[in-house]
Amino acid sequence: MERITSFDSRDVLRHGDEIMYHTHAHPTAEITLLLEGKGFYTAGSQKIDVYKGDLLLIPPRLKHGFACTLAWDVKSLHLFTEKLPSYCHFLFSRICENMIVHVSLCKDELVRANSAIRQVEKACKLSSNSSLAVDLKRNGIETLLLLALSKFKSQMSVQEEEKTVTFEDVLQKIHQTFTQSIKIKELADQFYLSESMFRKKFKERTGVTPKQYIIQLRINEAKHLLEHTDRPVEFILSEVGFSSSSRFHEAFLKRTCMTPLEWRNSNIKINKENSRRKQK
Repeated sequence: MERITSFDSRDVLRHGDEIMYHTHAHPTAEITLLLEGKGFYTAGSQKIDVYKGDLLLIPPRLKHGFACTLAWDVKSLHLFTEKLPSYCHFLFSRICENMIVHVSLCKDELVRANSAIRQVEKACKLSSNSSLAVDLKRNGIETLLLLALSKFKSQMSVQEEEKTVTFEDVLQKIHQTFTQSIKIKELADQFYLSESMFRKKFKERTGVTPKQYIIQLRINEAKHLLEHTDRPVEFILSEVGFSSSSRFHEAFLKRTCMTPLEWRNSNIKINKENSRRKQK
């Protein structure tokens, strides 16, 4: 997430009398907000006209093109999805798979989205392992993705909604609350299933039990905080939802073959080596 880049304004680019069209692909996912102007984006069979207030999500490695037809002000975030906090990663993967997702925001939503991007921009100027920077990035990206999800769901057909809402809402509920104490029976009750049927259906869809899924989310979030902040391990284990230090260390060691401190030190070393290579 520290490699988020942004924020550019683009004029109408022409070659003679023709508007220039750019096409590319990149390893990062993209969140783009159009503040002014208009143009269009393409990807495969998609051709999307974009106007002021439009928000686009583009998955990694998708070949896409764009052209500006009326001088525009565009703000873009390019981010590595695997570096995102667990809930942000879940939201992006839920909304955006192998095509551009395009939603139109109302005036108030556009203000919120622009404010969220400014928040991420501010975070990028802070120390990368600053707790404030991590929280600002998380909040800003989460706001953008929740806006996109809300608008995207309202644009889905009722039939598509009925096919996915139950299980997807289960996952969203877990991703929203995994740092808290979660009782499987309460989740099952919310979706009108017996606890045994809920466990069975969950494992059929994910390959793991609900408890294993929740623990993995907590470990992923702990890894993110260990890498991107200097918060003490005891603080982190509590923040991600573990009530016992021994259980946290046991679960972390089982999934990474390292203790939390070993994992943190190893990633600090890797990040420093990568920084040196870039400087060369």
